[in-house]
Parts: sequence; C-alpha cells; structure tokens
Amino acid sequence: MEMFFCPDSVAVIGVSSSITNLASRILSNLKLFRFSGKIYAVGPREEEVEGFPVMDSVRDLPEGIDLAVLLVPARQIPDIAEECGKKGIKNLIVESGGFREFEGKGSDVEERLLEVCKRYGIRFIGPNCIGTINTKNGLCSAFFGFSCPLQPGDISVLAQSGGVGISYATDLSGELVGINKFASYGNGLDTDEVDLIEYLGRDKSTRIISAYIEGIERGREFMRVVSRLEKPIVVLKSNTQPMANPIAASHSAALSGDERVLDAAFRQAGVLRVPNSLIWTNVSKQLQMPLMKGNRLAILSRSGGHAVLATDAAAKIGFDLPEFPPSFFEAVSQYFENSVIHLQNPLDLGQIFFHPVLSHILEETLKLDEVDGILFVHMYTRAHDSDLARMVISQIPALMEKYGKPISTVLFTQRDERQYIRENYKLPLFRSPWHAVQAMGYSRDAWLALENRRPFEARPLKPDNEAARVVLGAALAEKRNPTLEEALDLVEASGIRRAKHVAVSSREELAAAGEKLGYPVVLKIVHDQASHKTEVGGVEMNCRDAEDLENAW
Repeated sequence: MEMFFCPDSVAVIGVSSSITNLASRILSNLKLFRFSGKIYAVGPREEEVEGFPVMDSVRDLPEGIDLAVLLVPARQIPDIAEECGKKGIKNLIVESGGFREFEGKGSDVEERLLEVCKRYGIRFIGPNCIGTINTKNGLCSAFFGFSCPLQPGDISVLAQSGGVGISYATDLSGELVGINKFASYGNGLDTDEVDLIEYLGRDKSTRIISAYIEGIERGREFMRVVSRLEKPIVVLKSNTQPMANPIAASHSAALSGDERVLDAAFRQAGVLRVPNSLIWTNVSKQLQMPLMKGNRLAILSRSGGHAVLATDAAAKIGFDLPEFPPSFFEAVSQYFENSVIHLQNPLDLGQIFFHPVLSHILEETLKLDEVDGILFVHMYTRAHDSDLARMVISQIPALMEKYGKPISTVLFTQRDERQYIRENYKLPLFRSPWHAVQAMGYSRDAWLALENRRPFEARPLKPDNEAARVVLGAALAEKRNPTLEEALDLVEASGIRRAKHVAVSSREELAAAGEKLGYPVVLKIVHDQASHKTEVGGVEMNCRDAEDLENAW
C-alpha cells in the first residue's frame, strides 16, 4: 500500500502529445506538485511530452519502478499489466474505464487483469478511477487539470468517485484546511475502501480520514477496520435510494444495501456518517480543531439575533449551555460597564467595539472548566474594522491549541473580506450558526466514539440448515409468513443468538412463563394481522413481576 502514495519512481503509460490525451496531464501534475521522485513516460510513439522523453514500450523502462499509472483503452490493460509484471513493477493504478461498470460483473477484460496481477503478485487501484495524491512528496497521479497544487494538511480523502473526491479535496484546499493524501479507487476490483482505510489508519501523517462510498461489499472487514481506528473517520455514503441504483452501478459498479443496517453498523463502529457534501465539508473543517470533549457549549456573539439562532441550533443538536460562574463575570465585567446587556450564556458582545477585547473574553471563556467549546459569531465591516478584527481572528488558532478546546467561528462581513480571511488565516469558517453548531455536534460524537471504542469481531455463523427447513416447513406449506416464534427459531437455526422467549396461549401459562424467563420481561402479541405490533398496542415493556404481566395480558 505504501507505494501507492510514497513511490520513488513513477511510470505513466499511455502518454502522447495529443491535446486530448489525459495521461499527459498526469505528467503535468507531477511537475506542478513537484514530485520528488523519478518520472518516466510510455506511449505509442517516441516523442517528448511535458519535457519527458516518451518510450514506446514498458520493456524499455529501467528496473526498479515503484508505481505505474495506466491510462490506455481497457482491452489493452491486461497485456500491459503482464509487461509490468515481467518488469517487476508491483503497484499499478488503472485509471481507464470500460470494465464492470460498462460490461457488467465478470467481464472478460476484468478477469484477465485479475489473473495477471495475481500471477505476478501485483496490487492495483481501480480500474475506472482518478489516481492518488500525496501532498508531502508531490505525488499526483490524477488526470484532473489542476491550476495549482492542493494545500497540504492532515485530512486524507478516499473516494469511490474521482469527481466527487477531487471536488471535495479542492474545496478543502481552498478553505486552507488542506489534504494529506487522496485516493480515488473506482470499481475497487483489487484495492477497495477497506484496504485504504486500514492503511490510512496506520499512516502517522493522516489525522482524519474522510471517505465517499457508494457501496460496501466487505462489510465485516469494514467493521473490523473502522472499529479499531484511533482517529476520526467521516463517511458520505450515497446510493441510498432505488432511483440511484442504476447510475451507481454504471458509474462505479457499486451495489446498494439496507441503509438501516448500515446506519446501525456505523454507529456501533464510531463512524461519523454525514448526509450531504456540504455537511461533509463542514464536519471535516470542524475536526481540524480540537475535539469537542463534552456537551457544554458557550455562545459568544456580536449579534443578539444570531445568538438566538445559535441557541436554537444548540438545543436541536443536544448541547447544554452552562451558566457562567461569578468569576467569569468579574473578569469581563469591565468591558460591559453601563451596558444594558445581561451577562449570560449566550453572551451578547454587540456593545463591544474595540475588537482586541474580544480575544481576552474568548480566552477567559476557554479557561472555564464548565465549557467544552465556544461558538463565536463575529461581525464587522471591512471599511472600518478590518485591521483590528483580523488581529482577533489571527489569535484564535493559538488559543485553541493552548486550551485544547474548539472555537468554531461564524463570520459575517463583506464577501471580499471573507475571502481574504479564508486565504490568509488557517482558521475554518462557517456560514451560519446552524452549520457551525451542527459540525460541533459531529465533533462531540467523534470524541465519544474514540472514548467508547469497541473493536468489532465477527463471529463465524454456524447455521443448522435442517433445523431451518423444519422451522420454515409449516409456513411454506401454508403459504404464509413465519410467526414471531417461528422467525426467532429461524434466527437461532441460522447461528445468530436470540433473546430468550416463551410462547403462551392462555392466562394459565403466563405466570410460569414469567418465572422461567426471569423478570423483567416484555409481552408481545402474536397475530397474523399484527406485523407492526406497537401500532395495535401489542407490546408491553418492563413487566417487573407476575402482577405486571397479568395486567399487561
């Protein structure tokens, strides 16, 4: 896996001087990103492209190439992979399309590629992908047309879709959040999201993993890997609706699954699942700051109305707004002399016009044991306050580092001023109190997940097929769905542990059943017209003794 990101030499195969040639863009990007290793080009004719001499065959390459990037017609890929294998190249990135996403699973070209790579011990990413990036060594094997290198950072991005992944990476780079590593893995025929997450989980320069996934095939391995991560992982999972299935299948050959199962699995493993790309970006920006290590939020706002909006958001996300202690008011009261504003949480800073004071109030708030993080809503105009306001903004990163608590900043100012702050200060900004508080909620959940991490171990199932046939026999013969008791027996026959239960059909059997199970118990109705039991009052929880059970019956 290391050679996909940290090679000392790269060969780009499929290069020509044609204006439409995508492989030549890879050479251009390797130069733009200042790749620190050696670069070789292979193409159909001998020429010079981007200053690199083009060899007409893989056979002409020197020995010891670490990584080859293939961008040629799909039907040529297996033969080129064979040439790479004979040359001792053990890592390939196959960016060409035209495999299972086009021909369906089990295409002849795909099978030949797998056979060749297995024979030579080759690992590959793709096909139908956009490659890898490492901002630390300048590797950029993507054929996307960059105008400047990505901003270095500590978020590593993996994406089944190259377009989605690159859009997200460039967005974060524009926010000065930055990218550490990037991988688009397309069809995931050999290397998939599980392999990449496992690698990035060990990678010391990656602090946060962010993933776009359309389908997960190795569910148990995915759970095993993500449940052991000692860093946050954010996942945008698409292909959730039946209408999206055909385009996902033809785009990256991804299959959809049951989203309820996936939600539960993600919660169990501590994965932060986000519903859309805007929240994906906001959460990644938030995770650049110290994690929200608790539920106690302080709101400081230069606008009373925005403080109200922030308080509404905090209530919806489940934050507490602790009261500020008397010592805090003593420390800041000098700035509110003759003020009509009540000193409380949220704190209205609307009457403070000397901006440097705000830094002191932020620091005094961070000092409080009662506070786990701050939402700071800042407003100013470029014409009158920009110099002093920028001074405050420049001090926020150091304050967060000093106290290990986040300050999520919502900035309201002119568009050109906001753009200046984004481009010159390494401080994530949010567009509204709601977006900031929502992102802080994910930060809190990330901290809780890391604190309560439980490695997942998949128990091998040992189904009793004969017992399952017996259980289903009556239902199949009568052409009906299994009863609740039959369904639970089928679960047990499949090798899955079930809750203890007893079926009773009379009041006389009730007390004995309760004693057998041990209290407390749940009473559920069994009826062929009551598949949704709660809707007909058919579930009674927490029966603590025989009298409770009798009343529930």
